[in-house]
Amino acid sequence: MTIQHRETLIIAGRTMRMDELVIPENHPWIERIDWDLARSQGAPGAVFTTACWRRYLGTWEIRDSLLYLLGLEGMCRMTCDDPIHAAWYTGTIRAHAGELIDFRDGYNPWYEEERTFLVEAGVIRESRHMDFRIGAGLPLLDWK
Repeated sequence: MTIQHRETLIIAGRTMRMDELVIPENHPWIERIDWDLARSQGAPGAVFTTACWRRYLGTWEIRDSLLYLLGLEGMCRMTCDDPIHAAWYTGTIRAHAGELIDFRDGYNPWYEEERTFLVEAGVIRESRHMDFRIGAGLPLLDWK
């Protein structure tokens, strides 16, 4: 199995990489498009490789404790101009920033900083921040 291309998460104006999130099959403001149309519209090459089996890349934002989908590239696209509240998503989001420290078992990259968010119906219920940078001492664990 190939490690999957990360999506983009914006938090307080800061951009982080995050594990992919699944978008719903039949959302009224999200449509799937075919391979040829996606290529003709300039979809990034990464979505056509084994590093992106979902065939899209999303840009997401956490704002006012809500999770929003800002944009899609590849074989999915938004049919509206406004951010979409990701009310369909319940689960955990792992976001990473900084330099790559280690590549555990070949599938779990470990970066200098990690943020974890517990999400329920698109609402952030809890968050955790861990800092693994040299000089930071023991990893800083900060639940909010």
